[in-house]
Amino acid sequence: MINYACEVAICNDDHELTLEHFSEAFDFYMTCIDDRYDEIDASEKLSSQPNPFSEKINNLYYKKMIAPSAWNMKADSGESPIVPARYTDQIPLRSLL
Repeated sequence: MINYACEVAICNDDHELTLEHFSEAFDFYMTCIDDRYDEIDASEKLSSQPNPFSEKINNLYYKKMIAPSAWNMKADSGESPIVPARYTDQIPLRSLL
């Protein structure tokens, strides 16, 4: 993400990195991750999360992963062998830091 933010700054002929550069990098990477994430767990798009570089910290809530996705070796025919990741309810970012 830092590299992409630097590229944005250089392309804009800016002399320093700003939150706007990181905000654009976050949006870019969340879109790329969503494309791959759909193959694993389509329950919720990562890009639906607020951009931490453009929101006030009091407005940021995230989910913490309880268990990662896994492969179910005992899946019946026609049943998805992928067990989706499990997450907590939304937690204020301040509590996660």
